[in-house]
This record gives sequence, structure tokens and C-alpha cells, in this order.
Amino acid sequence: MLHTKIDSERYKAEFIKKLSNFCEKSPVLLSFVTADEGVTIIHANTGARYEFPWDFTKPVKSFIHEIKDVLVARHYPRMLEHITSEVQLTPEEQAVLLEEGTEPDKIPSTRSVVTDRTWRIDRVIVWRDIFILVDEDTNEQYRYKLNKSCVFFLKNYRSGKFTLESAWDYFSKNAVLLNKIEPKLEGETEVEAG
Repeated sequence: MLHTKIDSERYKAEFIKKLSNFCEKSPVLLSFVTADEGVTIIHANTGARYEFPWDFTKPVKSFIHEIKDVLVARHYPRMLEHITSEVQLTPEEQAVLLEEGTEPDKIPSTRSVVTDRTWRIDRVIVWRDIFILVDEDTNEQYRYKLNKSCVFFLKNYRSGKFTLESAWDYFSKNAVLLNKIEPKLEGETEVEAG
């Protein structure tokens, strides 16, 4: 009995179409070569090459997701946001200040706390200067519109003109938050921006 028939040429054609779409929206410069054995992904900035053998039993979407996981871990751009907030001093903290000799009327009620948020640039819709950013701590996604050229921003990032902090400073001053992207529920289809 024949359970499933997989047409390797149809699989490759669908894969090439979807991988091309993925590469167009990737924040890194990529090229790829398909061969009989598999696909080679080339990261243009470093010249790094990644080989992925064909596995026709794996859905195309899953195969591309595995490729993306490798690229995200090694090459996707990140930005670092420093968030300063005020928190109330606890009675214990106030007592420590008193013990250190601080005058009772000079003890502050709050202290500044700085936390860091790492943003990953996950996708870019170049012709609209739209960025999909992922908060790496929460995996929440946000859609931003950069009021400058996304191509020049990414080119400057790749060339090392930004530190992680200065990249966020530049981006946050020149971008507008459009919306938070809510995760799709089971059975819903993903609506792609653009």
C-alpha cells in the first residue's frame, strides 16, 4: 500500500519560493544555492556557509524554520535598550541608609533601577521601512515604522557603526511603534504585514 507520495521537484519548487520570501524579509543579507544534496545558505556579511540536506518528509515551513533558528542564533541583529524606572525603597533599605548616617529628612523614598531589554530585528519589509522586533526575554513581537531608510540603517549596523546601545538609541528616536503583534490562535492563519 502507498501511504504518501512525495514529489521532490514540487517540494524543491515550494521550498525555493518560500525561502526566497524569507530571505527578502530577513534583516541580514543572505543568498542560497540548491543542489541535489540540499541547500547552502550563505551569510553575505561574514561569508559563513550553512549546509542543510534535503529531508522531503519534513514540511517546507518546518525546514525553513530550522534554517532561521541557525541564522537567528548567529547573525540576526540585536539592539540593547536601557530602561530606567523608579521603585519605592523598602523599610529595610531606608534603615540601612539611616545606619550609614543619612539624615532622616534626607532619605529618598525611591531609587532608580536600570534594566536591559534586548531587541532582535526579526523581519524587515524594506519597501515600507517596517521592522518586526522581538523582545528576546518575552518573545513578544512589535511592528515599528522607521522614518529613515531601513536599508541604510541595516547597512550601518552591519558595518559596525553602531554599538548595541547606539543602534537602539538611533532606532527609537527615528521609529514609531505601530502595534504589538498578538500571537495567532490555534487554527488561525497568519496575516503577513506588507
